[in-house]
Amino acid sequence: MVSNTALKVSAKKASGKKDASKRKILIIKDDGTIVEIPESKALGMRIKNKVDLMKSIRAGFPTKSIDSLRGQLALSQEEMIKFVDIKNSTLARRKESGKLNNQESDRVFRYAHILELAKEMMLGDNKEASNWLKQPSPILADQSPLEYASTEAGARDVERYINRIMDGTYS
Repeated sequence: MVSNTALKVSAKKASGKKDASKRKILIIKDDGTIVEIPESKALGMRIKNKVDLMKSIRAGFPTKSIDSLRGQLALSQEEMIKFVDIKNSTLARRKESGKLNNQESDRVFRYAHILELAKEMMLGDNKEASNWLKQPSPILADQSPLEYASTEAGARDVERYINRIMDGTYS
């Protein structure tokens, strides 16, 4: 297993792009795939490595992470709570405590990760990524990527869809 330290690579080394941010963190999943942990502008918090990410999810993200992600996705609060699957009354209680629970945090991260992949596909353009994520696709049973990613299995399909597009094998 590769240590987290070895996984911290600059985006320049990882992608060959000179203008890429140097704060991207790549992790190697158990199946061997390499994924990026978002720097987390979408979450409004800094996540340093995979261990930090897991601890943050288990402890519960700050409630501001929902608002930050909502802003990045340009969604209404009603749309955001639908995707994250949290009721208004529950969100109000969470805001009082300042923390989401671990399941809610995991769902927030799921959408932040999908947003980061879409931004990469759109060459860093957050607005274009957000717009693309809201458009229905026949590949996703005529649902938008955001709708389709409402389950972990759906989110993996959206990831594969984005990767196929970036690899030029869209169909």
